This record gives sequence, structure tokens and C-alpha cells, in this order.
Amino acid sequence: GKALRPLAYKSGMHAVVAPDDGLEFVSWSINVGQPVKFNDMIAVLKSANGTVNVAAGGNGVIVAKQDLKAGDKIDNLVPESSHMDGMSGKVLVLVDLYLDRMQAGPNEKASSYKYGMEFVEWKKKLGDKVTQGDVIAVVSKSKLSIDLTAPRSGFITAVQDGLEPGTVMAEDPGSIATVDDKLRPLKVLYAEKGHDAEEDATFGRFLVELGETVEIGQGLVEVMTADGNTSEIKAKIAGIVVARQPLLYDTKINKVMDDTNLVVVGLTLRSLKV
Repeated sequence: GKALRPLAYKSGMHAVVAPDDGLEFVSWSINVGQPVKFNDMIAVLKSANGTVNVAAGGNGVIVAKQDLKAGDKIDNLVPESSHMDGMSGKVLVLVDLYLDRMQAGPNEKASSYKYGMEFVEWKKKLGDKVTQGDVIAVVSKSKLSIDLTAPRSGFITAVQDGLEPGTVMAEDPGSIATVDDKLRPLKVLYAEKGHDAEEDATFGRFLVELGETVEIGQGLVEVMTADGNTSEIKAKIAGIVVARQPLLYDTKINKVMDDTNLVVVGLTLRSLKV
């Protein structure tokens, strides 16, 4: 099964909540990164009495939305604080003034954009190996296409989430991606458990997806050991897959990571960071 992700409300955001209990999800009318105005349609839900339309309560940009598909029960969402006064509700979407700034780590270099540029498309993805000058993403300004390139050679360690074609970037300057010689270590929070590969192992494939519920002893990752045998890294706790490294088949793990933690399992999904 797949758990539903809680959304983390921050000061200044507008949370769009389910208007009632017992509702079923039908469809989204928006995407993350899309600008919206007051009363724009956000989602269509269904009740026992018919269709329920959910609208935005303010202007801004969609910075996060629940991972819902047609037929999902809204009651499965965990009630959470959606306002500074502590009122709680089943949050569907978060609206902010702009997408959050993505900061580079101490040894990373960022590929940056300027205020008012519109996102067009990605040319690379998280975890890809790049050479300095490779095109990571394409943006536009005044109908002119602009390539955003890798500032150094290495691996793409982070990318700006929530970018859809036409998204206007509101930071000046802002980072669209970061590059370093190795991938960022996975964070392991309280009550979570990391899962390490053996020394000199080579990555094969993931056996689970992000958000997937797993049992103790279930295979999480398939790797090749130094002696050429195939081995599975198994879950140490029951829970939900909350993080995994963006590795490619046949990658020598210690060449691209300072540690060997490939997957993190927790009791609940983390709040979405925006």
C-alpha cells in the first residue's frame, strides 16, 4: 500500500483543506508550480450527494499537493495544523507567494536563474553525472530560450521541486540545481532507520518505491557484492520508504557517496518540504 504524505504548513502560506468528511478524490485542476488566484479551481471531490468543487482561498503559487488519485478517500489524510492559530484540517494543497529557494551546500555549486525567467524543461535529472557546461534545464525570458548549465563537473545533488512548463521563477537569483563530486547523504530523522550497502558494493536496482509500505525483512535494494554475488538489502523495521538515493544501474556506490546508506524507512512519511 501507499501512504499519503502530510504537507508542512509554513507562515505566510494558504492551506486548501477538504471542506467536509467522507469525501472521495476525483481530479486535480492544478499542478505544483502553477500560479493561482482567489477562487480558482483546485480540485474536484465527490460526496454521497454529488460533486464538490474546492477553490483557492488566496493568490499565489501551488508549492505542494497531496499524492492523490481518483477514488482515494480524503478521510485517509491525517488532520494537521493548517493555520497559525492551530486549527487543523485535511490539507489538500499549499499556496505560497513563490516557490522556496533551494540552497547549495558548502561544497556544492549551483546553476542559477534570474527573476522572471519561465521554466521550459529539464535536460538532466537528480543523480545524473554531468560535465561542466552541460545543459541542466532550459528557461525562457522575453520569449528567448536560455540554457542553464552545470557550473562544474560532478553529480546533480539537488533540483528545484515543483517546476512545470510556464512556471515563473520569483527569486533573484535562485538555484535550479546543485552539483558536487558526490551525492548528498540521506538524512535519517528520529524513529527512522537507514539501510547501508556493503563496502565496495555496486548498485543494481531498487525493489521498492518512495511512499511504499514495507515489512521487516522485505528486500529494499539489490546490489552486487565485491565478489560478484547478488545480494538484497532488507528492511530493518516495518514502515514507509521515506527517502532513497538517485542511483543508476551498475554504479560503484563508494565512488558517488561518502556513506553507503541507500534507503531510509520511517513510521510515517515526512512532511513535504517546499
